[in-house]
Amino acid sequence: WAGRLGAVRSWLRDTSTLEISWSHEFLEMCGFARTPPPTLRRVLSIVASESQDAARSAFETLLGGQDIVQIDLRATSETGRPMWLRVTAEPVRRNGGSLTRIRGAVQDVSELKQFESAAERATTEFAPLVEHLSEAVISVARDGSLLLPHAPAARPLPRARQHCIAALPHTTPSC
Repeated sequence: WAGRLGAVRSWLRDTSTLEISWSHEFLEMCGFARTPPPTLRRVLSIVASESQDAARSAFETLLGGQDIVQIDLRATSETGRPMWLRVTAEPVRRNGGSLTRIRGAVQDVSELKQFESAAERATTEFAPLVEHLSEAVISVARDGSLLLPHAPAARPLPRARQHCIAALPHTTPSC
């Protein structure tokens, strides 16, 4: 997984000739044929509509000579595969002066985005349980009796009987 995430593809745009070159790995990742190389417009066409404004704004920032830009874009490869692309780009100046090129790196971060989405769903689903976790602490005495540290733990949990946790041997579930 780390090897796939760490795989960086690249591109370079010459600001005087407006020529752009793509690494073979970038073209392969996005499903483009190597020849003829795709135009910038064609590459930007794989970016989802909800990410188009952010992509344009980042490119304008780079053309303005600003520092490094990093942006995550939702896209669909030429072969129809949904993906998330993390684009990092920077302006290149001649001896610190005029802008000569813009160079960039691209990573497919689709798996990372899926993981983040799953983590957000889990956080949302478990938030009510975590909120009442301190209320659910129960201790068992040496003689096997239950010790309820404070009153809220004595309340029945809002769960149906089939969701009860299996009780210790020789005891009966209390929900």
